[in-house]
Amino acid sequence: MKKLIIIVSIILLLVVIVQGIQCFFFRHTPERLLKWQFNISLKGFDYTIETFEEQWCPNGDGQALVIYKFNKLTPENIDYLKSFALKPLPISEKDSKLMTFNEIPKEYFNVDTGYYIYEPLSTHDPRDYKVFVVDTEKKMAVLYYQYM
Repeated sequence: MKKLIIIVSIILLLVVIVQGIQCFFFRHTPERLLKWQFNISLKGFDYTIETFEEQWCPNGDGQALVIYKFNKLTPENIDYLKSFALKPLPISEKDSKLMTFNEIPKEYFNVDTGYYIYEPLSTHDPRDYKVFVVDTEKKMAVLYYQYM
């Protein structure tokens, strides 16, 4: 009986430790999502998070929307972002047709000044994609991705 209690205690302790590590290292934050999706870091940028919404189903389908509001967008910041092969806005017709916006306010994607990057996440499901748009006029950026 003592042995069973010790084994159960060790298992529970391991579960708590693993859960703690997962929460600490893999917690979703707006900064981490941008880093995970496009390897872009906002370190050195002066910004605030205007919106951070995630909606995921138990099967893994879902979407994430993050809106970053820049207090100041310097030429160095823009050059850094352009180094990630961002295309100039407006979003091309080809890329726009591939995106399904679902519940995203389309005004975030109907901009003319700035840059964007669009990448499909799956070759067999066109609904799986990620997009990052930087509006240099309004000094804001939008990260959106979905898996369906």
